[in-house]
Amino acid sequence: MNETIDRDIETMKRLSCVTLGFLLLMVAALIWVAVQAFAWDWPLEQTVPTFVLALVLWGVAMLAACWVERIKKAHDLITYGEILSYWKGEPVDRDTERGRRERLIPAWMKAVRAVGLTLLAMAVGAFLGYGGAALANMLLG
Repeated sequence: MNETIDRDIETMKRLSCVTLGFLLLMVAALIWVAVQAFAWDWPLEQTVPTFVLALVLWGVAMLAACWVERIKKAHDLITYGEILSYWKGEPVDRDTERGRRERLIPAWMKAVRAVGLTLLAMAVGAFLGYGGAALANMLLG
C-alpha cells in the first residue's frame, strides 16, 4: 500500500512538471504565432503549423493534467490542503469545512464552474495575446 502511494506521489510530481513545461512551451508557441501573424504579416496558411504545434503541446499538457486528476480522484483528494498533505506523505484530513462543502457540490455544478473558468481564461488569454501581438508589432515594426 505504501509503495503504491509513494509511486502515485512521484507520478503526480512528474506529471505536474510535465504539465507546467508543456503549457509554457504552448504559450511560447502562441506568442510566436502572434508575432508571425501580426508583427510580420504572414498569411494565415504560414502560421498554421505553429498553431498546430501549440495545440499538440496543449494536448500533452491536458493529458498529464487529466492523469493527475485521476490520481486525485482515486485517493479522494479535493482541497489543496488534502493534496499537499498527500504530496508530503502526511495523513490526509478530509474532515474540514471546505472538504465537506466541496464533496457536497453536485457534478453538474462542478462542470458549469469548470466551463465558466475556461471561458474566463480564454478571454484573458485572447486579451493578452492581442496586446502582446500589438506590442510586438510596435516594437518590431
